[in-house]
Amino acid sequence: MLKRILLSVFAIFSLATASTLFAGTVSATSLTPSTAIAATQSAEDLSFGQDFAKRATNAWPWYVTRGSGILAAIVAVLLLLSGIGLITGHTYRIFEPLKAWVFHRALGIALGVTTIVHIVILLFDKYAPFDIWDVLIPFASDYQPLMIGQINFGSLFVALGVIALYALVTIVLTSYMWIDKRPQAWRVLHYLSYVIVIAVFFHGLFLGTDLQGGLGRILWVMGGLVVLGAFVLRLQRSGTTRNEK
Repeated sequence: MLKRILLSVFAIFSLATASTLFAGTVSATSLTPSTAIAATQSAEDLSFGQDFAKRATNAWPWYVTRGSGILAAIVAVLLLLSGIGLITGHTYRIFEPLKAWVFHRALGIALGVTTIVHIVILLFDKYAPFDIWDVLIPFASDYQPLMIGQINFGSLFVALGVIALYALVTIVLTSYMWIDKRPQAWRVLHYLSYVIVIAVFFHGLFLGTDLQGGLGRILWVMGGLVVLGAFVLRLQRSGTTRNEK
């Protein structure tokens, strides 16, 4: 089952990367079907092919970063929803208890992998000025600083991505080391998953190239509302548990 989940994640990642590459290529070249046909009938076809190859060679880190970032966000939402479902019992309507836990764990692994890809490939991007310190230290980057009035908040939305990274590392490490030995501490630190989703939501909303408007932004906001609704259900479950005690 874990193998199938990881293969599905890889397939979605490939589709996300391919779609962003296609969208970027179309917008960059602005070719219509008629001009494309004309280009194949002239010497401009060779020039276009060379230009496309050069652009693809230089821009592939940007497209991979976009695709992995979108996939990481999707996996993060699924991970949170499956975790809430384990508590509320809704996940057990789809999976048996053991399979539900395996599914949740597989999503955690997939989130870690896609996040690493998103960060590492970003260092090779020739269009965005990121170095190792920018992706490891909050507010070290000066990429798209946020100004509200006369106050400079620095690269707040990049910093949110870095904070989400450390929250994820904390959850992963404690899940492997403390889940049996220190369950209470592990449970408290697991609430960082909400920090991750909130940070990733605003990180993508204001920095994501594909989320600046249109359908992408609408879907992103709808995903945030779904998580908010699941969180309300989680709070209701907590209140019910306390009343039972």
